[in-house]
Amino acid sequence: METIATTVYDFNELSESAKDTARQWYCEGAYDYDWWGATYEDAERAGIKITEFDTGHSNMIHGELQLSGRDSARAILKDHDSTCETYKTAIDYLYRQPHDGTAFDEDGYLRAILQDYLYMLHDEAEYLVSEECVDEMIQANEYTFTESGKRFG
Repeated sequence: METIATTVYDFNELSESAKDTARQWYCEGAYDYDWWGATYEDAERAGIKITEFDTGHSNMIHGELQLSGRDSARAILKDHDSTCETYKTAIDYLYRQPHDGTAFDEDGYLRAILQDYLYMLHDEAEYLVSEECVDEMIQANEYTFTESGKRFG
């Protein structure tokens, strides 16, 4: 039998290059859960079912209305802040014309609101791998590392 002692470090104790190694390790598993769940739930409260999306190469989203377009837009106005793109799209659908002068029909509303949700999903995906978020999550989970930044344990 042989006992080997290893010194482990908290994230804040690592050198910058070791922190980069630790961040890379974390990012490899950053999407190992349904991180989009809160956005899907938000859309469902607005009467929209997101069925598929890709924030990567194809940058697409598909979904369907579960309520009428008007009821969906009203739900968004009730629950979303006026600075949200979804709020602005709901206002345009209910009360104004889009910038190109064509009227929104229900299909146009659905396409526009899904695009707003795609932007939200894209922003969330980018945030999850941002240095700020990664550092916060590593520290919150109290992961330990070797001196070179490799995960210990």
